[in-house]
Amino acid sequence: MKYTIISLFISLCLVSGMAYASLIIEFQQGEMVLQAQDVPIGEILEEIFQKHQVEIVGLEHREEETITFSAKGKTLEDVLRRLFRYLKEENCAFEFTDVKLKRVSVLPKSKGKGHSRPVRTERKAGRKTSVVRVIGIIKGSQAEELGLKIGDLIIEYDGVKIRSAQQLVREVKKKSDSGQVEMTVVRDRSSSPYVLNGGKIGVRISTAKIPKEEFDTY
Repeated sequence: MKYTIISLFISLCLVSGMAYASLIIEFQQGEMVLQAQDVPIGEILEEIFQKHQVEIVGLEHREEETITFSAKGKTLEDVLRRLFRYLKEENCAFEFTDVKLKRVSVLPKSKGKGHSRPVRTERKAGRKTSVVRVIGIIKGSQAEELGLKIGDLIIEYDGVKIRSAQQLVREVKKKSDSGQVEMTVVRDRSSSPYVLNGGKIGVRISTAKIPKEEFDTY
């Protein structure tokens, strides 16, 4: 595959309204911390799955909702219980393998006394994963010189699998303008590597969902 090398200085921009979005889900000083600012619920769930291999089902209808939330706890389970209370989702089933949390099922609220019934969710069969979609190209930028197009998917940057717009921004900020990095882009279900300068790329981006089966073919 053809590698393209360029050396233009450009700006990387998020879509309007996402510039200050941030998401942290990690252990800090012996505590599990979840901090989300203006982040879609679906992106939080995907990050939990990617980092901690815990699948959360039953919130598919709320994945596009954007929330600001912060919680700490001894375990991921503690933090998730606080998150669900914040979302006013009271019926949750936590599933463990040995002592490790593996799956959480959020059940629908009861519509009346004696009429509560769980919904069986087959997320694995039609599961989706997050990717970064290009929604705009800045003129005179690296992205324009590379020939990137609206609709392209950025799935890897400098060896790091990319699952959200915020993650790509964080990875780009780590790289010096003087160095070079490789970025993998998918177009028409075919992936291609590009070599570009570290630092800002020159694309407007958003987090998108695609079927996991499709993503696994790249």
